[in-house]
Amino acid sequence: MFSAKPILTALLLTLAVGTIQAQTAVPNYIDTDQTWTASGSPYTLSANTYLADGAFIRIEPGVTVVASKALQFIIDGRIEAVGKPDSMIHLEGFQVRLQAKAAGYHLASDTGAQFKYCHFYGQANSGTYSIYNECAGVDVEHCRMEDAYYGVYNRFSGNKGIVQVLHSHFPSSSKYGYPIYTSGQGTLNVEYDTFENQYSVYGYGTDIQFNRNWVKGTGSVTVSVYGSLEMECNRFENMASGFQMNCWGYYDTLKVQATGNTFDSCGGSFYPMMSISGSTPDSSKPIIAHLNRNNFLRYPGTGQKIKFTGTNKNPAAGWDFDFANNYWNSQDTQQIADWIHDYSDDIMVWAKAHADSPMASLIDDCGDHSAQVAWELEDIQMRIYPNPSSGETIGIFMNGGFDSYTLINSLGQVVVSGSGSIPSGSELQWPSTAGNGIYHLVLTKEGRSISQTLIRQAN
Repeated sequence: MFSAKPILTALLLTLAVGTIQAQTAVPNYIDTDQTWTASGSPYTLSANTYLADGAFIRIEPGVTVVASKALQFIIDGRIEAVGKPDSMIHLEGFQVRLQAKAAGYHLASDTGAQFKYCHFYGQANSGTYSIYNECAGVDVEHCRMEDAYYGVYNRFSGNKGIVQVLHSHFPSSSKYGYPIYTSGQGTLNVEYDTFENQYSVYGYGTDIQFNRNWVKGTGSVTVSVYGSLEMECNRFENMASGFQMNCWGYYDTLKVQATGNTFDSCGGSFYPMMSISGSTPDSSKPIIAHLNRNNFLRYPGTGQKIKFTGTNKNPAAGWDFDFANNYWNSQDTQQIADWIHDYSDDIMVWAKAHADSPMASLIDDCGDHSAQVAWELEDIQMRIYPNPSSGETIGIFMNGGFDSYTLINSLGQVVVSGSGSIPSGSELQWPSTAGNGIYHLVLTKEGRSISQTLIRQAN
């Protein structure tokens, strides 16, 4: 049982001892194709490691890769780390650095730099990166990056490639860091993600899709778009600096479409709920902007909810932004106008909002906010530390705790099981009679289960 402290004081591990799982030392230089398997796990880095151009590493479900200190795994070849919902890949304590030569992610073939069902841990507040990308693109899906100072950092300047972050969770306990920070041109696709309690989400792109995400307790979300922005069914709440949009119509007609979004308690004394910036309009490259059927709810500040900033060398010109049919918690057109700072207030500002036909009730175009259930599976991911275990206890970290546990030995026999409200941070106490071997710990939360191989290596 788990005690109230909480400690699992005695698991009666009277079981046959299995074979000790292998450990694999990762060489400093890799120039041949490799497959990393659960049976060879954990894979350990003791120095910076280089994957040469032309070489391919596939990391299979259930693999753990750990570093003895803050290190880099430098990629000029191809890496694909694809786990499963109940068999995550654990990457701890090092940076994956995808250099310009690396095989970038190719959407049509689903090949190249990709990380699916991966759990990144160990980069908290150190100014380092979980994934640093300079190649043509990277795909991150169903991943969890805890306390990542830079989670997915993308740096390239060419009009190429795709950065895709889907169904992933970026929790933080520190208020530091950028879960996503991208620059350059290309496609940025961010959907069904959770961002909580971090400094800022920051994205540049020629074409940006930012849909069905949940941003809570994070300072700001900034998007700098050169071509098109699609932003649907997101929930932004308790944000210090609100949502910031930079519009740059240098290369083509700029198109903005935002609908079904909810802004609640965003901004503050010095920041609006939403700020939109740009520069002198170019009549040959117009901006087409529609921000309709969104909810603008509680605003902690006292000034404008929407603020346009930027320069306009031609006071007679300005782009129109369509803000019709939004919910403002008011239908008083003058009050709504007072909440918007634009060309009407300052002829040097480059655009004007038209907030016609305010809605009388909350808009629920997205139904039961689908973003809020997208990360349900990721919320029950667990981390066991240390693993392999050579001490007397093992910490079990699982967001929100768990409802039941089952320990299974290497012969498939249930050793012990139990249920109850068991908080995260509980400890598993190894009894003195427990021998070395492989065990499987299965935790269940709200009817869904996840398992982790647990290695006993005391002697």
